[in-house]
Amino acid sequence: NPKSVAGVPTISAATPTGAAAATLVTITGTGFTGVTGVAGVKFGAVNAASYTVVSPTQIVATVPAGSAGAANIVVTHPTAGASAAFTYTRGA
Repeated sequence: NPKSVAGVPTISAATPTGAAAATLVTITGTGFTGVTGVAGVKFGAVNAASYTVVSPTQIVATVPAGSAGAANIVVTHPTAGASAAFTYTRGA
C-alpha cells in the first residue's frame, strides 16, 4: 500500500499560556505524526529548545530562551508543510 501523506498540521491549543524559557508547553492539534527536525516546532522565529511528538494530536515542547511577549507557535511537518501560526504569548 502506498504511504498516505499526513495533512498539514493544525494547532488548537497551547498550555500553559505565558510559559517562560525552559518551561514545557503542551501543544494540542492534529497532523503531528512525522513532525521532525530542529525547526519542527517554533515559538515566533526561534526553534523550540526541544520537543517530543507524544501522539498525532499532542506535542510537548520546551520554550526556547528569549524575551516575554508574542511568540506565535508554528508546527512544521517535513512533507505536509507548516501549520497556521497559533497566537501565543510567552513569559520572560
